[in-house]
Amino acid sequence: MIASDLAQRYGEGESLNTLAQDYHLDKRTIAKTVRAMGGVIRPAGFNASRTRAGVLASERKAHDKRMATGAFCKRCEILLSQAPTGGAGLCGYCLEGR
Repeated sequence: MIASDLAQRYGEGESLNTLAQDYHLDKRTIAKTVRAMGGVIRPAGFNASRTRAGVLASERKAHDKRMATGAFCKRCEILLSQAPTGGAGLCGYCLEGR
């Protein structure tokens, strides 16, 4: 019963440290139990709480912030300080291609 609870909680994203404190066991014992139940131990430093959707949302927010500064071309997103500048927030390459 405890072994299945350990494996389930670990699979849901809890860390070995948290489980070791809750069950008053050593981290190695918890890891062995999870492996015995068919689980895979995550690498050290893995953040299970960062889901794919959360990562995409934070990347989108950073992209929107960059674009709001006006430092990037609206069409191709080239850094305007590194490309020939044009008007209306477009780089020289995008202005020539109109």
